[in-house]
Amino acid sequence: MKQNKRILFTVCILLILISANIGMAQERRITTNIAGQGDPAIYGNYIVYTDDRNGNWDIYMYDISSNREKRITNNSADQWSSAIYGDRIVYTDDRNGKWDIYMYTISTNKERRITTNASSQGHPAIYGDRIVYIDNRNNHWEIYMYNISSNIERRITNDSTHQGYPAIYGGRIVYNDDRNGEYDIYMYNLTTNKERMITNDSVSQGNPAIYGSRIVYHDNRNGKDDIYMYDISTNNEKRITTNMASQSDPTIYGSRIVYTDSRYGNGDIYMYNLSINREIRITTNTSHQTNPVIYGKRIVYNDNRNDNGDIYMYTIDETISSITVKSPNGGETLIRGIPGRITWSSIGGPEANVRIDLLKNGAVVGTVISSTPNDGSHPWTVSPTMAIGSNYKIRITSTRNPAVTDTSNNNFRIS
Repeated sequence: MKQNKRILFTVCILLILISANIGMAQERRITTNIAGQGDPAIYGNYIVYTDDRNGNWDIYMYDISSNREKRITNNSADQWSSAIYGDRIVYTDDRNGKWDIYMYTISTNKERRITTNASSQGHPAIYGDRIVYIDNRNNHWEIYMYNISSNIERRITNDSTHQGYPAIYGGRIVYNDDRNGEYDIYMYNLTTNKERMITNDSVSQGNPAIYGSRIVYHDNRNGKDDIYMYDISTNNEKRITTNMASQSDPTIYGSRIVYTDSRYGNGDIYMYNLSINREIRITTNTSHQTNPVIYGKRIVYNDNRNDNGDIYMYTIDETISSITVKSPNGGETLIRGIPGRITWSSIGGPEANVRIDLLKNGAVVGTVISSTPNDGSHPWTVSPTMAIGSNYKIRITSTRNPAVTDTSNNNFRIS
């Protein structure tokens, strides 16, 4: 009997742990070394980042599919500012007494020096066979490109001012440019060999990222940094963030834009979904989370909750796995005509919607709202014509999966 009790106790503990892990499954700590890690990039199952455990900055890689970390660079100089596309990792390296661009191929485990000019090159980005980077051989920073398949380097910009922070998608390169006295976003089209000014506001825009026909960047025309987007196909600019705090470090994948937000006094990661025009808070830890990047449903970022820089990953769960009504949950008295609020918690589905119904004696007597964002809160004022009674409940249901639902634990009163 004692043995059976021990087995039952062990099973219960395991179930509790499993449930806890399910609830925390969206966010995951990637690096656990006591040294600092930062500046992550992601492509598919590979996350690359900078790491200082060896007394200098090295590039490391984490394979999500195998849960294995791998050291990419082992030169005693510093390597940083990595980017990845397919099985190619590019980064800045100062082993030659100045900045160079190097590339590491994961499938062959071979490192290759890309730039050999006596000036410095840095901040690379890669798409397919094309690597873009900044170069100061002409006594100011310009954008250059190297074609891996043809081994040809090409000068992209030739204005006498500075250009920086290049990003590339397909045949389009975007970058900062200060030729007009403030930083603007420019784009170079490799198909037409034409340069185009994207932003022309009198204040600065910076740190562009591009996916398809969409360019995102931070902009301070409103007295602080906001995230804006420019759609090349429509020539329309759209303000993405409107909160009075600052937002920065935008990146984009498909219809999802991720960025750093300071509205709670620390850095948090937020996401804006263009397909549903909704902003979603991704991180809630009170430490700083910054420098987000996104690939598919995976967002990776810097996090300092463990008193050093770590890399964390958040996986977007599009489905709601559970809903719990928080209020009114039984015993409350709601006054007709007085504004109130329905609240709930859920696991998963930050981009999903829920339906809220009012029940009386177990039957639906009204729909509060047929579809509202699954953000845990919805304002509600009980209609002045609602019948007085103490046998009401609220039911909240996933609009995508009606089987995921919850109802107030006990009756509440309307008076």
